Amino acid sequence: MRDVLRAGAAIGWPPRFLASPCLEADELSPVLPSWRLAQDRFYLVIPSRKHLPAKVARFRELLRELIRSGRIAGL
Repeated sequence: MRDVLRAGAAIGWPPRFLASPCLEADELSPVLPSWRLAQDRFYLVIPSRKHLPAKVARFRELLRELIRSGRIAGL
């Protein structure tokens, strides 16, 4: 994602840990600084539900458990 954004091929909302170094180095610029992302959604993009690798399925379940338990907020 960071490379696509740095190349100017898209507008995105990268995680802070990816964006901060690029913002500091003037490799990325905020385009909608007053716009805020809704804090009630979290998306996990996977290529297909068929033949889902076990590690991806486990990661999905881990995210669900963390969100349900309140240890992380759904984004």
